[in-house]
Amino acid sequence: MQKTASGTTTNVEYIFNITGPEITTTALESGTVGTDYTAQLAGSSNSAKPTLTWTVSSGTLPTGISLKTDGQFTGTTTTTGSFAITVRATDGSGAWVEKAFSVTIGTAIGITTDSTLPAATTNTAYKQILLASGAGNITWSLVSGALPDGLTLDSSGTIYGTPTIAGTYVFFVKAASADDAYAVAIKSFTIVVSGPSITTTALPSWTTGVANSYTMAGTPTGLIWSISSGTLPTGLSLSSAGVLSGTTSQYGTYRITIKATDSTTKNATEKTYTLTVSATFGITTGSTLASAQLRSAYNQSLSVRGADKATWSVLSGTLPDGLALDSAGTIYGTPTTKGTSTFFLKAVSGDDAAVSAIGSFTITVQGPVITTSTMTTGKVGSAFSQTLEGSSDGSSTLYWTVTDGTLPDGITLGKATGKLSGTPTTAGSYTFTVRLTDGNGAWAEKSYTLTVNATLAITTTSPLPGAKVNTVYKQTMAVSGSSSVTWSLLSGSLPAGITLDSTTGVLYGTPTEAGNYIFFLQATDSANTSVKAISGFVLTVDGPAITTDTTLAEGTVGSTYTTTLTAKSSKLVTWSKSGSWPDWLSLNTKTGVVSGTPTTAGTYTFTAVATDTAGLYAEKTFTLTVAAAATPSASTTATTATTATTATTATSATTVTTAKTTTTTSSSSATTVTTTTATSTTATTATTASTNAATGVTHNDGAVPAAAALILCAGLITVAAIRRRKNR
Repeated sequence: MQKTASGTTTNVEYIFNITGPEITTTALESGTVGTDYTAQLAGSSNSAKPTLTWTVSSGTLPTGISLKTDGQFTGTTTTTGSFAITVRATDGSGAWVEKAFSVTIGTAIGITTDSTLPAATTNTAYKQILLASGAGNITWSLVSGALPDGLTLDSSGTIYGTPTIAGTYVFFVKAASADDAYAVAIKSFTIVVSGPSITTTALPSWTTGVANSYTMAGTPTGLIWSISSGTLPTGLSLSSAGVLSGTTSQYGTYRITIKATDSTTKNATEKTYTLTVSATFGITTGSTLASAQLRSAYNQSLSVRGADKATWSVLSGTLPDGLALDSAGTIYGTPTTKGTSTFFLKAVSGDDAAVSAIGSFTITVQGPVITTSTMTTGKVGSAFSQTLEGSSDGSSTLYWTVTDGTLPDGITLGKATGKLSGTPTTAGSYTFTVRLTDGNGAWAEKSYTLTVNATLAITTTSPLPGAKVNTVYKQTMAVSGSSSVTWSLLSGSLPAGITLDSTTGVLYGTPTEAGNYIFFLQATDSANTSVKAISGFVLTVDGPAITTDTTLAEGTVGSTYTTTLTAKSSKLVTWSKSGSWPDWLSLNTKTGVVSGTPTTAGTYTFTAVATDTAGLYAEKTFTLTVAAAATPSASTTATTATTATTATTATSATTVTTAKTTTTTSSSSATTVTTTTATSTTATTATTASTNAATGVTHNDGAVPAAAALILCAGLITVAAIRRRKNR
C-alpha cells in the first residue's frame, strides 16, 4: 500500500526475483551411542555461483560428531541426548541461508525397516509395518515430510490406508522407547505411489488483455484435468482436456494446484504451479469514484498499471462544478453543485507516449437540498406555522439557519426542525435566505418571501349596487388581509335567482322578485379557517312584484268567476298571459281582473306577467280549482209558490278575497237550500232593483251581489221542481 502526497492510499503490487541458497533438508536422522553417525544436508542456489559451503552457526553438536563444509555429518559419540543446532549454507556469491535442526543420540536402538518402502498404487489399499531393535515399548511418529494422501502412520509403526494421488513421497519417522528417553531413532523413508503423472514443469506467463492457450502434459493419455485448489484469474479456465486458455484483465501471481485423473483407473495425481499474469498498460482506478460533499474540499488520485506514471486529461464530459483534474491524475477542488457527473479521462503512459488508456468515471456530489418551493401567507395576529422541507444523501444530521434578510417580527426558525412559527405582528413582505447544513459541513441555500397580510376584513360596502328583476346581475365581493377566502351566507336571504359563489365571492344570477333584501355574508380564510370576517348588506331589486297568492279562490261550474291580480310597483304595470290559459278565462291587461264562467270542474294552472313602464316584469303561476255545480235533492218539497223577477246586475273590477256559505230556510216548509257564494268588494256597481214577488224582498243600491242572484235562481229552480211533482 502506497500513500500519495494528497494523503490517500492505493494498492501497488511488486514482483521480486530473489536469488540465493535454499536448504531443502527437513530433518536429521538420529544416531546411536558408539555407532558411526552419518547424515547429509541438501540444498541449492540459483545464483551464478551455486556451490554451497556448510557450517554450524549456533548450537553444539554431540561430542565426536562434526559437520564438513560439503554438508556431511560424521563421527562417533558416547553422549546421549538431543542437540539443537543451526546450520548455515553460503553460496559462492556470499549469499547465505540458515535452518534449525535437532540431532538426537540415543542408546543402542535402530530402525531395521529398509528406507525404500514397498510401492503403492492409487485407490488401492496399502499396509506396511515398520520395525526397530535395541529397546522395548517403542512408539512411532512422523517427524517431517508428508505421507501420501490417504495413508496414516499409527503409534505402533503401521502405515496403512488407500493412497489417492500418485507421486514419490519422502518423510522422516521417529521410533522412541518409553523405557529410555534417549533411546530414539529417526529414519527417512520413501514411498512411490504409482498412477497418472503430470509432466508439465511450469506454466507459461500470461499478459492482461492478451488471449493465450497452453495444454497440460501428463501420462497416460486421456487424463481428466481440474483445479483442485487455488483460483485462476477471472477470464481464464482449465478444460477437462487440460487446456488452460482465456483472456484476463487481472494481473498478479496466482498459486494453483492442478489435478490429473486417470479416466480408466480413476487414480489421480496433483501438482502445484505458480501462474504469473503481467499487466498491460491500463487504468486501475474503478469507474465509480469516491463521493464528494457539497462545498467541501475533495481529492481523488487516479492510478494505472504497466507504467510508473501517466499523463492525464479530460477526454469528454464534464467534472462536477468546482472540481479539476491535474496532469498527474488527481481530481481536486470544492464542488459547488449537487448531483452526479459522468466523464471520460485519458491516461498516456509515461514510458511510451504511443500507449494510452481511456476510462469512464462517475462522481456523485452529495449534500443537502431544500425542497420547499414557496411560503404560505401569514396574517397579523394569527398563529403562523410552516416547516421547511429538505434532505441530504451525505448525512442524516441537518440544521437550519437564516443567513440573509429578516424574518417577520414574531416569527422564528427552528434550527433542528426547520419550522417557521410564531404570531406575526406587522404586515408586509419579508425576504430572507435559509441555509440547510448537513453533518459533513455541506450546505445549500434558498431565498423566500413571506407575506404577512393585515387582519381579514370585507371591503365591499353596503348597500350593494341595485338589481333589476329578470335582468342578469353580478357583483364581486372583496376582502383585505387574505389572498384566498371562502364565502358563505350567514343569515338573511338573497333575492330569488341570485346565488353566491363560495370560491370567488361573486353574487350572480337573474333576480325574479323585486324587493329590498337584507343579508349577512361571511368570508373565511382558506389557510386558517378560524379567521373570519362578517358584513351585512342591502340589495334592492327594482321592478314589479306580484302580491296575489298563488292559490286563487275556488270557482264553480256555470257560475261567473272573477278575481283581481295585484302587483306592487313604483310604476304603472300592465298584465299579460304567459303560456296556456283555460279557454273560458280572460285577463284584463290594465286592471289585472281575471274573469269567466267555468264549464268544467277541475284544477287549472296558468301564469300571468306584470310589466312596468320601464320594461321590467314579474311573472307568477296561479292555481284555480273549479268545483262542480250543486245538484238539488229529489225529496225537497216546496210549500211556497214563488214568482221571481230577477234584476240584471253589471259588476266590474271585483277582487275576490274570501268564500262563505249562506243557508236559507223557508218559514212555511222544511225545505233548506245551502249555497256557497263568493263575497266580493265592488269598486263600481250599477244595480237595477230586484223584487221577489213571492217573498216581498227588495234589493237595491248594490246591496245584492252577483252571488245573491245565484241563490235566487237556485230557489226558483227548486220551486219549479216541486210544482211539477204536484201536477203529476
